[in-house]
Amino acid sequence: MEATTHYQDYKLIAELSKELGTPMKGIEISSLAPEARMQERGW
Repeated sequence: MEATTHYQDYKLIAELSKELGTPMKGIEISSLAPEARMQERGW
């Protein structure tokens, strides 16, 4: 919440970000089945 409130205070954001842990891994789009892709869904 603090980072959102003080988004222009870069020093504070850096301090708050120190203990976030490892970032979320990405998923290669070609590894997803077409029915699992958001862009393939529709009405």
